[in-house]
Amino acid sequence: MALAKDSKDLYRTEFADFFQFLRDNKHEKGFRIKFLFPQDMSSIWKTTGRGFTAKVKSFLCYCCAVTTSSLAAAQPKEKCFRGPLCLQPLCYHHPMICEETIQSWGIQKQQLEDQYQYLSSLTLDSDLKASKVFVSSINELRDDLNPNDIDYQPSTMEEGIEVNASLNRKLGFQQLPATGTVREKRQRLRSALEAEQIYGLMTKLINSIDYESAFCAAEDAIPFIMHAGNRMNEKLFMMLLLQA
Repeated sequence: MALAKDSKDLYRTEFADFFQFLRDNKHEKGFRIKFLFPQDMSSIWKTTGRGFTAKVKSFLCYCCAVTTSSLAAAQPKEKCFRGPLCLQPLCYHHPMICEETIQSWGIQKQQLEDQYQYLSSLTLDSDLKASKVFVSSINELRDDLNPNDIDYQPSTMEEGIEVNASLNRKLGFQQLPATGTVREKRQRLRSALEAEQIYGLMTKLINSIDYESAFCAAEDAIPFIMHAGNRMNEKLFMMLLLQA
């Protein structure tokens, strides 16, 4: 027992040998013995190296791919991993994180780099946020009166010329051809901006798995049921507010 502030340093200093002993014992027994760790959520974050507080980190769950931005936002039904089993009118299901899921993130990230070669040279904290042009898949966030929205509709000839010049500059940065009509350029840029969003998400998802500091596997961490109840009540309350 240790009476101290709950931190990763505490686990590393006082309990690292405890977790290592259990890992070694499980290995020696040919994995015929499985050790589970009932913990509260804060402890699970520290021992698995995954997740953190909502609005502080992008990825708050240690076992699924939900993000801070998608926590209270409905997902496209056609993207639900449950397929026809998802009977909800609004889908909030997120795929579980497993070895196959992590590998699929890496494959998808590599495919995007092959399609848009400039992505591999970007730094997520600067270049991806530097562009003023934005695209949103959420109808409520679209604003065709905002000059920086990809769906902006100019009302004068001068505004149309500026939109065309802006598209040319952005496409040049992304090493994409600036040929064709404004409609074709806009669609080409839209596809690239959507790819940037997915690429940024895939990179952050991969980086969110911290194997170096993990003390136990995520599938061995059992959440404290009282905390699960609190989070469910919080989610239900949030849904009521959104519907109101």
